[in-house]
Amino acid sequence: MQFWERLSPHRTSIAENDDWSDTFTSGLRELTGVLKRHCQLVELLSNQLLANRAAAAETPPASLIGLAANYRRAVGAAFASSAPVSLAGVLEQHYTHSLEEFSTAHRSHEEGEGELLDSAEELMGAEYVERLQSVTEALELLGLEEEAAAACMTAVGRHVRQHLKSTMQATFSCSILDPALAYVDAVPLPFLQMTQLTGAAAKRQAELWAAMLGYFVYDTVGAMRIAQFFDMVVDWPDSLPALRDVKECLAHTNLQPHFISSFRTATQQRLLHAGMACAATLDILTQYVNTIKALKEVDPRGILLTAVGEPIKAYLRGRPDTIRCIVHSLTDDNADDSLFGELTQPADEEGEGSDDDVEDWDGLQAALEWKPDPVEVGMIDSQGRERSLDIISMLVGIYGSKELFINEYRSLLAEKLLGKTDYECDREIRTLELLKLRFGEANLHNCEVMLKDVADSKRVNGNIKDMPAAAMSPLRRARREAPVAHTSATIISALFWPTVPEEKFAVPPEVQEQLDAYAGRFFVLKTPRKLLWRPDLGAVSLTLTVGDDTLDLTVTPLQAAILMQFRLAHALGLSAEALRARIMFWINQGVIAEARTAAGLLYTRCESLAAGGGRGSGAVAMEEDDAAPTISRAQGHALQEMAVYEQFVMGMLTNFDGGLALDRIHNMLKMFVVDPPYDKSAEQLATFLGQLVADEKLSCEAGVFRKR
Repeated sequence: MQFWERLSPHRTSIAENDDWSDTFTSGLRELTGVLKRHCQLVELLSNQLLANRAAAAETPPASLIGLAANYRRAVGAAFASSAPVSLAGVLEQHYTHSLEEFSTAHRSHEEGEGELLDSAEELMGAEYVERLQSVTEALELLGLEEEAAAACMTAVGRHVRQHLKSTMQATFSCSILDPALAYVDAVPLPFLQMTQLTGAAAKRQAELWAAMLGYFVYDTVGAMRIAQFFDMVVDWPDSLPALRDVKECLAHTNLQPHFISSFRTATQQRLLHAGMACAATLDILTQYVNTIKALKEVDPRGILLTAVGEPIKAYLRGRPDTIRCIVHSLTDDNADDSLFGELTQPADEEGEGSDDDVEDWDGLQAALEWKPDPVEVGMIDSQGRERSLDIISMLVGIYGSKELFINEYRSLLAEKLLGKTDYECDREIRTLELLKLRFGEANLHNCEVMLKDVADSKRVNGNIKDMPAAAMSPLRRARREAPVAHTSATIISALFWPTVPEEKFAVPPEVQEQLDAYAGRFFVLKTPRKLLWRPDLGAVSLTLTVGDDTLDLTVTPLQAAILMQFRLAHALGLSAEALRARIMFWINQGVIAEARTAAGLLYTRCESLAAGGGRGSGAVAMEEDDAAPTISRAQGHALQEMAVYEQFVMGMLTNFDGGLALDRIHNMLKMFVVDPPYDKSAEQLATFLGQLVADEKLSCEAGVFRKR
């Protein structure tokens, strides 16, 4: 009690004394001296009593055995219970104060670039080390060594955590793990060693502390980096040093479950939320691709990606434009956020191995070093195959089947080719060749035929325009043939192209004459083949003069026909609603004005471009006509037609637990479905099954469809 009163008289907390640590140390030294003398007297008294009992041939009482040790424990208990605050708190304050003193001296020495010292004792001096060890000796004498060790480790852990938070940079361009480990070896570990008395036990304790501090650093840095992992994915690849920190921390700790839970929560809250603030599909795809790349760096086996990627895949499957965004991003080599570069990367090999490959020493070594997946993660696919971290395979695997991807690519390619006016397809050919390496030539045969059609159309178009008059029949030479110099055609093999619903309208007579003249020359060149025109899928290049302004536009034939037949728009054969929907484009361009009158809507040509109307030279209007027929709308119509067969497909897969491949489902539908008769192609069925997979009604693995 006198010890504590001298340390903190009339106070409830010793922290109020500025010099309390020195007072605490000196008081313990005095207490140790007194306790040692008392213990010696108790030991002498105990030995004398035992000797007297032995001389009288009497059995000594149990209380005399170990009397000195019991005395020390009693004094230690009284010492701890009489403290104004908990003894653990007092010891933590003492060690915290001493550690801060050592840390400050070390930092000053490092900043001053002083001479290299051999040990921490040389930096702090013998008095500092003696002060630490005297506290340790006193607490051991009082039987409080366990309390002392726990308080010391608590103080060290708090110090290391505060150091990491104060020095940890907000950017991810540099590692914090290596400096943290170096700091632990330079400050906390030598401090712990200075608190121990010399001897073999102290050396073993130092080794234990080194292991504990190393694990503590990995655990602390890992928890900090895991909380920032979503931002690391956003900053890929600038965050590679931070990702390597995460990899090392996960390898040395058991933070995998925490990582999965934390990253899933961050992804759900910041990316996969619904409502008006939901992210664009392309942004989600970009984040998913960055997640694949980042986790490939952190966990090359793909266990963590399997665990955290499924919510993103499920969310993307629920978006109607996901597959189109994937195809567009993979095939567009112009956009900054395009995934086209992934096509040029070699696919990950999923080697199937052979028992005869005894020469493969690397594979043998990998097999000897194999480790099972962590039980708490336990994410391996149902077939037990090795996980592939190939980005394209994982994007296509969102729907479980490549047929949906291939059909969407075919539709997108058709739109691009039909919108071309120069027949230049070098980029499309390069993209197709890269896709063939991924998906095989047979799966992309239709696309190859489509590109061949465009190349053939370019050659035929040139031959038609260069055809001499002598090659025409006498009857045609007698007529006055319309010029074909400004007319071009893309001649397609309809069986290999996606089906697009035809929107019929009356082509203006002067345009029809040019089309007939072109078709006549084609018949002469390719007898007996004839052209069947689809003007609704074409493109028209126009130069319009409105007042003093000029517009260069590429529009659909119907948009051009509306302008040519402006005063006879009813001759186009369109309903009033359809005509008004298409004329809105010219109103937005400032070429036509709309006004309400008593008789109804009145449309007039503008004498000059309306304010905010014309967009200037080079505007492309093909994509702005929302009412125009497109491949995507055609696919939606085809899926509606296929919906009547859904119950037949679900019934088949209910009876076949092992699932069915596409060709077998196709053959069974042709054999057994008669009302309504099944007359669809395998490609149409593949698209329909892919949509059922996207709707999570079916699953597809390795080309086999199963009911969910």
